[in-house]
Amino acid sequence: QGVDPDGLAELVNARIPAGSRVLLLGAGRLATEIAASLPDAPDRANRTVDRLPVGPSKRMSLDDAAAKLSRYDVVVCAVGCGHPVIRVEHIAGPSSPPLFVDLGLPRNVDPAVHEHATVLTLSDFKTPDENRERLSSLTRSVVETLHG
Repeated sequence: QGVDPDGLAELVNARIPAGSRVLLLGAGRLATEIAASLPDAPDRANRTVDRLPVGPSKRMSLDDAAAKLSRYDVVVCAVGCGHPVIRVEHIAGPSSPPLFVDLGLPRNVDPAVHEHATVLTLSDFKTPDENRERLSSLTRSVVETLHG
């Protein structure tokens, strides 16, 4: 059973400033829903490039994406893997690091990156009380999908 991203994509989209250059990591259902919710098609990266949809945006491997992070304002991470795909060495350099939105469980962004960049995680998506249970259910669904 996949993650039910209903609502989460809209919450993520609401936190991305208009006109941002967005890179979306991942090719699963959650990443697909987030891409569809954005006003402009984001560039996409995944471990397997062939799993990414063909479209108007750039497609690249995670390794290529890690080397190009400075080109983006926002990097949304929705990769299903057991280790961080964004590490401190990926944001070293003179330019300001992008805003990271880490939706991975376990985390896609190494905790050390939090000292050098703004990193939003699932817990940062506060919702009104009436929507809180739905977000909690989504979080449980993500955990069950990745670890079940």
